[in-house]
Amino acid sequence: MNTPSSENRVDELRFPPGVFSTREIQRHQATAPLRLRLVLDHDPAADTLSAIEFGRVPFGQGEGRRIKITNDFTFQIDALGGWPVGFDIQQFSGFATAHFDEPERIEFLRFDAPLLGLTNASADHVAFEASSQLAGAPTLARRLWQEIHSDGQRLFDRKSAAEIDELLLRILRAGDMTAHLGIGAQRLSAGDTQLAVEHLRTYTRLAPSSRAGLEILAVAEKRDGNSLAASDLETYACDLHYEADRTIVDSIFAGSEA
Repeated sequence: MNTPSSENRVDELRFPPGVFSTREIQRHQATAPLRLRLVLDHDPAADTLSAIEFGRVPFGQGEGRRIKITNDFTFQIDALGGWPVGFDIQQFSGFATAHFDEPERIEFLRFDAPLLGLTNASADHVAFEASSQLAGAPTLARRLWQEIHSDGQRLFDRKSAAEIDELLLRILRAGDMTAHLGIGAQRLSAGDTQLAVEHLRTYTRLAPSSRAGLEILAVAEKRDGNSLAASDLETYACDLHYEADRTIVDSIFAGSEA
């Protein structure tokens, strides 16, 4: 990670010209009441850093919900034509500040990152401090997910149901809302259909275009006697693409069914 300098500062990342107009930026500045509180996910094995607003998930957001700034840096937005709610960095260990014209197009974006002790920080500042403070280590939720996915073995061959429940709750407490998908899959595997439906409905509200989430919710709804809802979910899901959250279902639910 390159240390910011006066000529290569962390707050100089720009949107490509034309993404947002000056009037749109001024309107956002006038109406946005709070800075976004970010939850970080550092995966050293994949060399990525994800930072997203607390209460959101990075999966199942549908087409057009990302603004690519460089090959390695992407903002996630809250809706088509909406505003950034987080960002992703590929090749994080070698990340350097990208430069674009028209600095006013990015200056209004500031974030809080409680894990790093940052407030009112630019995306680059968050990335720089994450590199410095984490020192190559995974964030807590990522380490716990790695424990779930480790060794290429079925999760139920390695851990008891109680251990899996505890892992998933720790991930949720760490701020990773994707844990709702894992908890739903785990509860469905354990026969607790009602609680499974609650968590899976929560997840699919957060990730409405998650094929894996919708498909396992359809299974849960069918087991809970809601065949019509299950059929609608299956129909909608079949037109979507799988994302990385599918591995959660495969590890926890499909693995336990094998």
